[in-house]
Amino acid sequence: MARLLTTLDSLPAGVATTLPPAEGSLCGHVQGYVYRDCLVDREVIQPVSANTNPMLVFRLGDAYEAFEYVTGRFRELPEAMLVGPQSRRPADLRITGRHVVFIVFFQPAALSRLFGVPDSEFLGTAVDAADYLGAGVKDLMRRLREVHARGGDPGELRRGVEDFLQARLAASLEEGPILRAALALHHSHGLAALDQLAQASGHSLRHFNRAFQRQFGMTPKRYARVVRFGYAMRLKLDRPRLSWADVSQEAGYYDQNHMAKEFKCLVGEGPSAFLRSVSASPGPFRQAPHLA
Repeated sequence: MARLLTTLDSLPAGVATTLPPAEGSLCGHVQGYVYRDCLVDREVIQPVSANTNPMLVFRLGDAYEAFEYVTGRFRELPEAMLVGPQSRRPADLRITGRHVVFIVFFQPAALSRLFGVPDSEFLGTAVDAADYLGAGVKDLMRRLREVHARGGDPGELRRGVEDFLQARLAASLEEGPILRAALALHHSHGLAALDQLAQASGHSLRHFNRAFQRQFGMTPKRYARVVRFGYAMRLKLDRPRLSWADVSQEAGYYDQNHMAKEFKCLVGEGPSAFLRSVSASPGPFRQAPHLA
């Protein structure tokens, strides 16, 4: 079962609830869900991390903004938001007031399989889901708001989302060799040999690299780096007494200096500084869930 990463030790009980997908065919498309409800009485900046898995985020509380590094400006985010994979840290969220969200964490390539759009189309972006996933998103948003008004039972919110996703299953695409390669990178925490994955896909390494980038918007090498970064962060958050040197060794980096350079490349900060940013966030670390 996918484990959704949370950093709730310093927060009141009940701030966030994690749920697996219901038993059945959606398990191959959805990793899990997070329902988060908290009152943020001061402005909090939450980093948007490099990650490989798309998400759907439904806002049920106050509006919040993202500072986007590309534009250098703040932007109010839509109430139903499709967030694509991120090859680096693209933005920081500015959160205050009543922060209530229901987040769907997808499996790799689920957007392509369920909605006919590759992950690469949304690389580094956060867009209004209704513009890309159809009018049903607005109906779903109304249903979720009704549930929230009655007390926001997470299981009922999940049922609403899964009814929406189930309608897409009949047209979903089969798992192909590029998706299997991406899953192998997740299960190996980014350490699977790319030449072996290419061979298993039945393509030359050059063709494999092109096909992978078309699907995910990143080369397999970059994708593996982002997966390994996420694994290193989860190791440290799950086992805070583990030294960064031990984290670097367990995550498969050459040494601690190599890991620090990777962090700065992917999220703009070294490991300790980024951990402080994450720990100050109200709820779960915004990172793709662990697949293993």
